[in-house]
Amino acid sequence: MTPLDYLHGRPIPEQLEICREWGTTPGYVRKRCSLGQAFGPAICVAMEKSTGGALARKHLRPDDWHLIWPELAEAANYGHEEVSPSVR
Repeated sequence: MTPLDYLHGRPIPEQLEICREWGTTPGYVRKRCSLGQAFGPAICVAMEKSTGGALARKHLRPDDWHLIWPELAEAANYGHEEVSPSVR
């Protein structure tokens, strides 16, 4: 789901309130989505929080989320292999 999908079909006043929580405007959301541009990290965090995770940072920035939020990568065990203790 994109932020635009999340807003779609909601009344304009509700869209404005949601975007206010995100620190942006519906026009900015439409523009970024139509151009395929990623949202800034602060907006992604606000989107994730206000939607209860329906818009997750990992999905909003799929190419670099693990670099921006390494704590999420660690929590998801991203890029780490399980290491078994050696048996002697």
